[in-house]
Amino acid sequence: HVWGRVVTVGEGMPWIEVSDVDNLKEQRLDHNALRDLELAWRLLEKKNYALAVENLHAALARDLPHWTNRKVYETIGLCQLELGQYEQAREALIMGLRMYGSPRVQLIKALDGAPESVPSLTRLTRADLALGNFREAQNACEAVLKLEPENAVAHADLGLALARQGQLREGKLAIANAHKLTSGGKLAEAHRNLAMILIQEGDWKG
Repeated sequence: HVWGRVVTVGEGMPWIEVSDVDNLKEQRLDHNALRDLELAWRLLEKKNYALAVENLHAALARDLPHWTNRKVYETIGLCQLELGQYEQAREALIMGLRMYGSPRVQLIKALDGAPESVPSLTRLTRADLALGNFREAQNACEAVLKLEPENAVAHADLGLALARQGQLREGKLAIANAHKLTSGGKLAEAHRNLAMILIQEGDWKG
């Protein structure tokens, strides 16, 4: 592990002040954890989301490495979204996202520049929209757009989140941005969300 802090960012690259370097012994997955995870992935491939969640929770009960824990929570969130269990999905996704918040993780993200939290933030948006947490959905979309300004799905979901808060004009503009960022203007999320906004306005013909 490298310990330090991001002092500033210039020309898209972080300037990092390193305070310490720590060589840690690699943490290995034990046989039972590997069994649980392997079975969960197989069930996920078969779209057996309920049983996949059971096996992922069993894996979490074991001593997993930090990054594996994060991935497991993200996958539980994905499964529970597919099951329509939006509250549980939201809790799992937030648990996974919190693992990006430690100083060590922030430093690693600055070093490699990989916006790895985007898939979980996108799923969190989906859960919040389904639950009627429109402000939280807006926050998640805006977090994605800070990492990926040209993420068309985030623009489309931001449009719906804004419209649901009464900001219809801003919502339509966000969806228009999604269309501009998509080849041929064909983005299912943008068309769906625009239709929902038009229904909200009472424009059934579109």
